[in-house]
Amino acid sequence: MKSSVSSGKTKARRPVRDTDIIDIGPAPRRSSPLHFGQMVGLFAISTGSLIVGVPALILVLLVLYQVLAG
Repeated sequence: MKSSVSSGKTKARRPVRDTDIIDIGPAPRRSSPLHFGQMVGLFAISTGSLIVGVPALILVLLVLYQVLAG
């Protein structure tokens, strides 16, 4: 009866050929950090969306509750 445990021998690896290597182009350049104006704009947009979005969400949930409560 043959054991299913491997004997520890591994198959010999074949050498890597030039045709095996896939060229994916140059590495992407690291993007520049955000400038001050961009940071201010992102902060303003996110703050504005929170100021508008949270009350709107509360209003939608209240209306949904009223509709479901009958």
